[in-house]
Amino acid sequence: MDLEPNFTGMLTRFSYNELRIITEDFSRKLGEGGFGSVYEGTLSNGTKIAVKRLDGLGHVMDSFLTEVNIVGGIC
Repeated sequence: MDLEPNFTGMLTRFSYNELRIITEDFSRKLGEGGFGSVYEGTLSNGTKIAVKRLDGLGHVMDSFLTEVNIVGGIC
């Protein structure tokens, strides 16, 4: 399974199942952020990534998507 981003610097969406594979079933917790816990993951090319697992829905999702858009605009 090729789980690498298609374009350098572009945001990439992964399915929940792909994230379970990348993070080894969310086994390496790095810490907690404003909207949930953050886990270490590794892409198939060896690149280390951080994956945020949200706690809750609704306004949490809206706030998180705003955060992603801001961070995505910085890259």
